[in-house]
Amino acid sequence: MATLTAKSATLEVKDKLITQFLQSMKIDQGASIHTLSSYGRDLVQFLAVSEKPLLKRTESDVQQFLKILKKRDLKATSIARKISALKQFYQFALKEDWIDEDPTLFIESPTAAKRLPKALDPSVIEKLLDATEKGLPYEGSLKEALRALDQAMIYLLYATGVRVSELIGIELSKCDLEAGLVRVMGKRSKERMVPFAKIAGVKVYDYL
Repeated sequence: MATLTAKSATLEVKDKLITQFLQSMKIDQGASIHTLSSYGRDLVQFLAVSEKPLLKRTESDVQQFLKILKKRDLKATSIARKISALKQFYQFALKEDWIDEDPTLFIESPTAAKRLPKALDPSVIEKLLDATEKGLPYEGSLKEALRALDQAMIYLLYATGVRVSELIGIELSKCDLEAGLVRVMGKRSKERMVPFAKIAGVKVYDYL
């Protein structure tokens, strides 16, 4: 079995079956040029690892292809996309009655490792808080109120660690300034109580 090379990854899509599949994706699914290009390269890579016709390949062939990909230390997201390309191609082939069985039916995509959120450097946070104190160059009768709003939002965001989408959804009736607690509506409409530092409560009070 051949190995993947840079050359095989950049071959033009000359296989009629792959071309027909990509045309179907473009017409029926409205796939973007980027998606079509990526899927085309993925399928050409799979085509290049063996002389066996695409419609004759088995689950074992797909597994062998995945082993080659893993040896190249590809990211889980890249491998998952290639698996998606194969799965969609063989589903199309099944629909067109080119094959009787889908060789990718029991192939599972790798789970991408979840990235831990990055914490801001204390110096960056300090600059951000200082910026709210100076305020943006607002004009008009509401400029002081707008600066106070900036401070309230940034300090509350920093003090609670909530998402921006959660911050802008906070209702005054759910905010207890004296107790330093706020009820936040999170994902899937789940509410939780979040404590915040006194300074954040002062900034919210000043805005009000």
